[in-house]
Amino acid sequence: MFGASYWNDGLDASQWVALGGSVLSALVTVVAVGIAAYLAHNYAVRQGKLTHNTTIRADRLRREIKALEDVWGLLAYMSDKKSDKAIIHWQKDRSTGGETLYFFHFKNLEQFCLREVSEVFYQRHAGLFISNEVRDLLYGYRTLAITFYFAHKNDSTIPEDSLIRINKSEQAEKLKKIYDDLNRLLREELNQRYAALTV
Repeated sequence: MFGASYWNDGLDASQWVALGGSVLSALVTVVAVGIAAYLAHNYAVRQGKLTHNTTIRADRLRREIKALEDVWGLLAYMSDKKSDKAIIHWQKDRSTGGETLYFFHFKNLEQFCLREVSEVFYQRHAGLFISNEVRDLLYGYRTLAITFYFAHKNDSTIPEDSLIRINKSEQAEKLKKIYDDLNRLLREELNQRYAALTV
């Protein structure tokens, strides 16, 4: 009797259906708002991570570009074009019918091998941001070139113009090949980084 009077206090079935519908509608609204809030929160978090990751990626690309540009600066030493920094010099020997004679510039070689490469690689942190291929070519050049330096380091008669003849032209040709490969690779990697940074 208690149960019947408690539940049946004057409401007929249609009123119960209307009341149930209102409660169900309110419940659906609360769930929908909860789902919308959850989705909005996840979207905001993903966007925040995306923005954060994009910022980190852009910073990394800028550092890689700076490192590659620093290595690019070393090409002035590695080029066989005549300049104040060039290590390799050459000239045609007119007495032998135009044979190419190669020389290395002792002071430029010393500057490159003992100072510049280390400064770029370690002090400017390029070593952290260049590819293994660039590193291998750079140090391949340095390793081959430094043999000239150590072969004449203790010479008491370094010419006034600092040019010392390279007796084996194959060594100079190897240095030129490494320079060409490094020049090409640096251009490719710089163009890739510039393109990735602008996307």
